[in-house]
Amino acid sequence: MKQRKRISVNNRKTRVIFFRFAAIEIFILLAAMIILSLYSISMYKTSVYNSFTRNTNIIVTALSSHCKGNESRQALTDEEARIIFNGVNNFENPVIYLFDESGTCIITSDSVKTPVENISISSEIISELKDKGFYTLNNYSELNIDISAPIICQGTAFSITEPDESITQYFLFVRFQSRVIDLFIRNIWICSLLLFIVLLSIALIITYLLVLKQMRTVQEIANVSKEYVKGNFSKMLSPDNFSDTGYEEIICNLNDLAYAVKNSDTQRTEFISNVSHELRTPMTIISGYVDAILDGTIQKGKRTQYLSIVSAEMQRLKILISSMLNLTKFDNGTLQINLQDFVINDIVFRTILMFESRLEKKNISVKGLDADSLHVWGDPDLLGQVIYNLIENAVKFVNINGTISFRFEQHENGTEFAVRNTGAGIPADELPKIFERFYKVDSSRSQDKTGLGLGLNITRRIINLHKGQIKVESEEHKYTEFIICLSNKQKSD
Repeated sequence: MKQRKRISVNNRKTRVIFFRFAAIEIFILLAAMIILSLYSISMYKTSVYNSFTRNTNIIVTALSSHCKGNESRQALTDEEARIIFNGVNNFENPVIYLFDESGTCIITSDSVKTPVENISISSEIISELKDKGFYTLNNYSELNIDISAPIICQGTAFSITEPDESITQYFLFVRFQSRVIDLFIRNIWICSLLLFIVLLSIALIITYLLVLKQMRTVQEIANVSKEYVKGNFSKMLSPDNFSDTGYEEIICNLNDLAYAVKNSDTQRTEFISNVSHELRTPMTIISGYVDAILDGTIQKGKRTQYLSIVSAEMQRLKILISSMLNLTKFDNGTLQINLQDFVINDIVFRTILMFESRLEKKNISVKGLDADSLHVWGDPDLLGQVIYNLIENAVKFVNINGTISFRFEQHENGTEFAVRNTGAGIPADELPKIFERFYKVDSSRSQDKTGLGLGLNITRRIINLHKGQIKVESEEHKYTEFIICLSNKQKSD
């Protein structure tokens, strides 16, 4: 039932998108066809009117040339004029009217059936012909013919010099069969409509296929996203399966998100396991020693020694819990910093004592603790956590019979504290990654089975909170050194 409903929803989405694109395509194609048709009609009419003008000029030139070659005005007979009229065959069935300067029709072409005495033009047309030299008739009624049908008729004024040197003005009207233009216009609209239908059909088919393809792509992405919502991050999308490069970034981002969440789940599982182990270890030690003291297993003379171990484990437990709390505060931005001046050497000495048994077990020598006191400006608790993390790493990864050394330096612009341990070192390609959350150097995994991969990430955050810098230098199979640079107290502080 759900599958059928999902298919119905997808089909509805496809139809909605298709109809939107179809409406846009219809509008664009219709506008384009109308504009193209109107432009074609306009160009054709311009061509016809230009043909009008050319043929009218041919007739006027022929009449003028014939009259100049004769001795009197009567030399141009009706028959001769009609011969000239009928000789113009550059366009279909021309109809010609010749008027004298009074507006009376004196000669027509053979195709005119109306008697010349019934044809005339008004004084208004004559006046405009004299002013402009041309006039266009729109219907037969302007020729005083009792027919109101539309026509295309171009009038031209011209003059002939008589043998007695007098000038006589004539008006020549040439009518073209308007049905040719009407037929052309009708054909244009028919062709445009057919072309519109064909192009629209092709466009709609292509659009439907594209929309269908896009919807399938979107649906595939949606299906994978739903799997992610269910917690199944094993499915990945391959960009090679999508021809549209526009989805490439989305697909890569989804894959990265799935990988990050899946990796986060793995890291969270490891984190819980490691935290449980880290908490259980000191609590087991504390519980064992306290029970041994209470039941008298440990003699009174050694109780102080074992209570010191319990105190150190309590301190370790406190730092571990503080690290996890600070990590949460870092994430939500609520961590407060309490800046003050203090001697960092004291914190380093107290912290190194917490690892005394482990140092003795690996026969590690410690150098640099006898340096001059170094005053720093910062939060003692937070920087104490930084020192613990760095010393813990140094102790964890120092080689047997190796050395851990400390450096305390005062500079003009700040203080510098460094922890160095001999040992395997860190590969150069992994140095930029060691401050990432949950990251562990591959070569150290066998040595660090309980580490959370949070210490250095928290360390860098604390140093950044102090507006300082932390750097790491390492050479494989020789040493690793962490260097912390803190600013001096400012006057504004």
